[in-house]
Amino acid sequence: MCRYQLLAVPLALTLAACDDSSDVGGTSTYGYGYSGGGSGFIGVTNYSSYDIYEVYITACTDAYWGYDLLGGDIIPPGYEYTWSAGAGCYDVLAIDAVGSEWTCYALYVDAGGTSMCTI
Repeated sequence: MCRYQLLAVPLALTLAACDDSSDVGGTSTYGYGYSGGGSGFIGVTNYSSYDIYEVYITACTDAYWGYDLLGGDIIPPGYEYTWSAGAGCYDVLAIDAVGSEWTCYALYVDAGGTSMCTI
């Protein structure tokens, strides 16, 4: 499945500004909620050697990646970043410091659950 990055079209799920960061077992988890509230979480765990500079998350049925959800933040090696999301199917695209693209397709978020894309 081919995805196109289109920054001019907003995602149906938009990033709300709510930052609460905490250390959990050596990883920082940053909570950002999609508007409308969420019933689970989706995120990226970075086990690569490079910082992650961009993350795009979209519903499995969407044709476009939409906006970079990190908004200038980075995910250093050994850390994770999570977002609240409604139950459903999601695809994740992460781009590291050297431009490598990492994708996870068909991650399912259940109510109260967490699905992670591990890089």
